[in-house]
Amino acid sequence: MRDKLARLFLSVALFLLKRGDTMFPRIAVIYVTFIIDGEISYADVPATLKPEVKRQLELLGCGHLATETA
Repeated sequence: MRDKLARLFLSVALFLLKRGDTMFPRIAVIYVTFIIDGEISYADVPATLKPEVKRQLELLGCGHLATETA
């Protein structure tokens, strides 16, 4: 069930990105949460969001999770 919810949230985030929505910080929070929980890795983050996701991970003291290796 949790995996399905993660995929749903990521699908919504990707949909918003494709629309050109400027909600990057809010969408990045979803990715940061899943990275910290171990559901996805930084390598799974879309390129357009990586700088914001990395910034938020560093602010939370989790900058070590912002690497391209899975």
